[in-house]
Amino acid sequence: MRILFVILALVLILSSAGCSDFSANLVGSSGQARMLAFGDLMLGRDVARLMELNGEDYPFQKIFGSDGIDAQDFDLVMANLEGPLLKAKKRRDLTPIFAFDPDLVPALLKKYGFNLVSLANNHTWDHSAQGWESTLESLHRFGISTVGNPMNMFEYDVYETQLNDVRLGFIGINEVNFPVDWEEAKRKVKELKERNDFVILVIHWGDEYKTIANFKQRDKGHGMVDAGVDLIIGHHPHVVQDHEVFLGKNIYYSLGNFVFDQYWSKAVQSGLALDILFQKGGDILVQEIPFRIQRGQPSLQ
Repeated sequence: MRILFVILALVLILSSAGCSDFSANLVGSSGQARMLAFGDLMLGRDVARLMELNGEDYPFQKIFGSDGIDAQDFDLVMANLEGPLLKAKKRRDLTPIFAFDPDLVPALLKKYGFNLVSLANNHTWDHSAQGWESTLESLHRFGISTVGNPMNMFEYDVYETQLNDVRLGFIGINEVNFPVDWEEAKRKVKELKERNDFVILVIHWGDEYKTIANFKQRDKGHGMVDAGVDLIIGHHPHVVQDHEVFLGKNIYYSLGNFVFDQYWSKAVQSGLALDILFQKGGDILVQEIPFRIQRGQPSLQ
């Protein structure tokens, strides 16, 4: 009986140590920065209709509710904002031309802790320069930073910040509907590497609704890691794709949908969030947070 008690005690000690080692490090303190990353965020079409019916908080009520994630635990909360912020005629059909309320949406994002969004995607330019300029003005007015230019012209393509003595450099790339100068992108990465502790690539790429990354994604992803990228966060396929560790660096090819009005399969109604801890002079720790999406409303599984 005594031997059994000792064995059980050891199991409990080892189990609690394994959990506490990681969770104890997931607090943004000096020399550490903690980030929460989501995939595609779309607040128009049927999501906008559901917000009118159920209240503007509808998309975030569960994922950030009492049984969800506490955004205050993070220094950075980001997502891929899949469309421009612009006063435009409301569309109720499934036409893939988006426009989100330029006053409501940034205020809502700010309320729920978002302080960085990627604009490097194939919908930010849905209303051309007018939509792009309105989007930047609206987000920056609410203190929300941006990374990425949908046209890959290397203006607004990088974002740099210092959090708790950790310097982070982000580069955003849209590989879907505009050409990418990969050599210029690698040069930008090397510049960021000289000034920052970690470089993060946020990229829109891949084949829609495919759960396995294609050859081009892998080839370009490996090339960017070779250039100095420490972490790759991908989106666009609207489903979660496979994850790879290449030369010790995490490549998340697609985080899938976060908030979207796609309901036809389990795959498009499943997403992945990343709880990321950057440790100055050390490693990047990543904890995956899977969630489900029902009628445009994500919640923890």
